[in-house]
Amino acid sequence: MDKKEFLKQLQKALTGLSQEDVNERLNFYSEMIDDYVEEGLTEAEAVSRIGSVNDIAAQIIEDTPLSKIVKERFKSSGQPGALV
Repeated sequence: MDKKEFLKQLQKALTGLSQEDVNERLNFYSEMIDDYVEEGLTEAEAVSRIGSVNDIAAQIIEDTPLSKIVKERFKSSGQPGALV
């Protein structure tokens, strides 16, 4: 998997977080991949070294306060009390 596909899948996996939080994570992992490439790895090797998208997304979501996730889902649904 190349950098573009990794970031696309990560963005999709982080649905439910604020756009600001998603962008922050995408920038972090984009820079990490770039750093590995500068060290001589291919994009595919760099992505492989980082780990699976699902594991990374799960850890990010686990580390995000529940109140922040609920607030974002409420905001995006536009309906009081609705958790999409």
